[in-house]
Amino acid sequence: MEGVLDMRRRLPTLVIAVGLLAGAKGFAATARDLLASPAQSIRDVGAQILRGSFVPPPRTNWEALVASLKPGMKESTVAGLLSSAGGTNEPDGTAAGELIKTYRMDDLWVVRCWFTNSVPGKSEGALSETRLIEDMNRILVEPPAGFTGDWVLYWANGATNLDIQYLNGRPDGLNTSYYPSGSLSDVATCRDGVLDGDATSYYSSGKVQSKGQYRDGKQVGHWIWYKLDGTVDSEKDFEKRE
Repeated sequence: MEGVLDMRRRLPTLVIAVGLLAGAKGFAATARDLLASPAQSIRDVGAQILRGSFVPPPRTNWEALVASLKPGMKESTVAGLLSSAGGTNEPDGTAAGELIKTYRMDDLWVVRCWFTNSVPGKSEGALSETRLIEDMNRILVEPPAGFTGDWVLYWANGATNLDIQYLNGRPDGLNTSYYPSGSLSDVATCRDGVLDGDATSYYSSGKVQSKGQYRDGKQVGHWIWYKLDGTVDSEKDFEKRE
């Protein structure tokens, strides 16, 4: 009886999987939507399809638009042009007195703009620099409250982005991230929601970029950073924490 009930629970997922996999080439948009599902099994199906069907949007889609953004343009003018083309504003930042605004144009390309002489609430900044940057979109989905188990999230091309172990709704265990190419990016250990244990980061080539340890979310002990050729770039000893 339990086997029958289990199959009934899984049936909707199996139906979707069979239907989408049977026509993967014609379901890329639907597969992309599946990456945002709250159900891990559904996200996995979407990722499997996209790994074989994702076609990177060409840079040429946005080159003319970026070329039309001239230095000195007001922030609101730039925002209007990018928004009308479908761009969505991502979190802003500042650097040395400049306002930085990033607009995602599609699942691969973003337009990053730098504005100077901006006084919040008083005057708009003037555009000083614009860049069209390749930046694969990651599809973030929060786990349900109190979740325990592996929570896997994907890049828009279907490659694994994050694989996080949860315990009672908090990261607890191995936390692994990957580049859109599929190569390893970071491996760290969490305990009760904070970094605690060994941590290693990697270049996209697979070579180690840095390694060290965390305790209670703070860097501790001896850390080493490496150059692309594998030689040591820098080292630092952090305060030990019991």
